[in-house]
Amino acid sequence: MREKEKFNLSYTYMIPLVMVNVTVAKKGIINSFIYHPGYNYNTEDMEGLFVKLSYEYISKSDVKYNVYVKEIINIDDESFMIFIIPPRQELLLDMLFLLKGHYSYISIIGKTIIKEFWNLSEKSRPLLALFKSEKLRELIEKELDVVIDENAELGNIIDKSKETYITKKQIQI
Repeated sequence: MREKEKFNLSYTYMIPLVMVNVTVAKKGIINSFIYHPGYNYNTEDMEGLFVKLSYEYISKSDVKYNVYVKEIINIDDESFMIFIIPPRQELLLDMLFLLKGHYSYISIIGKTIIKEFWNLSEKSRPLLALFKSEKLRELIEKELDVVIDENAELGNIIDKSKETYITKKQIQI
């Protein structure tokens, strides 16, 4: 049995901004990635989100009617496929803010979509980071024994190494 992957920040914050079907996201997505070595694009032009979907789920549903798929990358692996899902144009700016670590700049519509998509409670860390919550700031200050400027963002900065999808074939020499 394969070890369960740790979800990337793109999974938590960007999946709701590209997906239109919660069931596909919660049951079929293994993870998501912002970057892929085979695709070089400027983050300002956000090509799309690379989404790792399980074959098992794909075989049980008609994914093409549940997500807007721009392209399928064929990966020689039995357990998943990678889809490139383009950003919804009305939420593209929100995705670009996330890429830059500006969680609080996301529109109210974007924040609401993220909250409702994952059914986040008012006390959840991802939601508190979107609103620069004073409670979250105090919690982080206590955990890290630091003082955080009141204008600082409270979400993590996107780590490109964790947000880049690399296949086994690409790693082999």
